[in-house]
Parts: sequence; C-alpha cells; structure tokens
Amino acid sequence: MFKIIKIQKLHSCDCAKRLEDILKSVDGVNSVSVSFEKQSIAIDYNNSDVLTLCKEKINGFEDVRVVEKTSTIIYKIDNLNDNSKLRLEAELTSISGIVGLNISVNNQMIALGYTKRDALEEAKNKIELVLGVKVASIVKSIGFKIKNLDCPNCAKALENKLNNIGGILNAVVSFEKQVITLFYEDSIVLDSAKAIINNFELVKIIGAINTNSLLLPLKKKEESIITSKKGKNKLSFRIKGLDCAGCAS
Repeated sequence: MFKIIKIQKLHSCDCAKRLEDILKSVDGVNSVSVSFEKQSIAIDYNNSDVLTLCKEKINGFEDVRVVEKTSTIIYKIDNLNDNSKLRLEAELTSISGIVGLNISVNNQMIALGYTKRDALEEAKNKIELVLGVKVASIVKSIGFKIKNLDCPNCAKALENKLNNIGGILNAVVSFEKQVITLFYEDSIVLDSAKAIINNFELVKIIGAINTNSLLLPLKKKEESIITSKKGKNKLSFRIKGLDCAGCAS
C-alpha cells in the first residue's frame, strides 16, 4: 500500500534524514522517502496498523506533525456565557483529535475542527456535561468571496441587511478581506442572501470559499520553567526557530 503523508514543522534536511531512518526501522514499512522541501513523506507499507504506528513515530519526532484532513461542525447553543466558555475551552482543547475551536458567546455558537469522529463525540459529550443541555442544533456555514465592496460603512450596512433575513443566524461581512460568512440552519435562505448581496450597490459574489478559517488553531501554552539545582535557580525558556539537535549542541 502506498500513501503520501503531508506533514508540518520539519525544520531541516538533516531532520528529514533522521526521521526517514526511524520510519525505515518500522516492521512492515517497505520503503519511505521524507522530503524537507515538500514537507511530505512517501511511504509504502503493508497494512493500516503499520501506517498508524508510523504516524505515531512522526508525531513523536521533535515538532513534526501529520497534517490530517480537518472537518468542521458548528453547534447552536442557547445558554453560553463567559464562565462556561472558559470551562469548555479547557475541556475541549484537551481532546486528542480536536484541532480547532471557536466559541462565541455573542452568537451562542461553538465551532469545532476535528480529525477523528470519536473526538467529535467526546467533545459533544463534554459540551452537554458542562452546559447541562443536549446538543442537537447543527449550524451550517458558507463563505462568499466578493468584489466592489467600497468601505467599512458599506460592509456594516450589508451585514445588517443580511442579519434581517429570517433563518440567517449570523452574518459577518469583512471589508478588508472582501468576504461574507453566513451561518444558517436551512439552505433555503441562501437564495435570498445571494440576491441581497448581488444587488447591494456594485457588490458581486465571485465564488464560495472554505469556512475552516472560522476556527482558531489550538496552541499549547508556552511557559518558562524554574527549577533548583545545587542551591541555585535555573531558568529554562521555551524557544522557536531552532532547527535540529545538531543546532542545539
């Protein structure tokens, strides 16, 4: 079986060679080639268990991560507040397979990016546990790239028109990006929304865009660690931009 694995944060050709040697040592791997330039791994393997093990090896190598296909889901929630938002952020960011999160108290919505279905189920259970309600309402979203939106005031005026459409839960218009994002539950409202956009001054829809940009990538906390050694304090800093073990030495 053959697969191209997309990766990120592979810092140098030397790192690529060392990762390649690690993967070659895995039983069931017939051949492997790691490309620093393309940030990819071409691998020939025997079965899915071998591939799973290889991905674990890749994710355990320095800062390298396998780029998994991300799906997005948005839930409409009725009783979100600032306190529950903080609790949910702590609970949901700890789930393996949840790779993006955006919680909006103003819009009463939670957007999740996930790479594994079981991670989504775990997230849904935690949301219901924290909020004490069943999560049932799934919000759809669509983004439109537009042109000829002339100013921020025009953007606000168009946003207000779209938010007055029954069935549109929230509309966000960005003058800087020339992008409109719509949140809705039934696609029947889209024809009305498109008509309003295309008839607003000189504005025209160019095409649809991916709304995964709604997600905020999860970030691990970067912190300094103070330890004691022979009666003296030692200060350790987490840094970035160090390419490989050879550079560190």
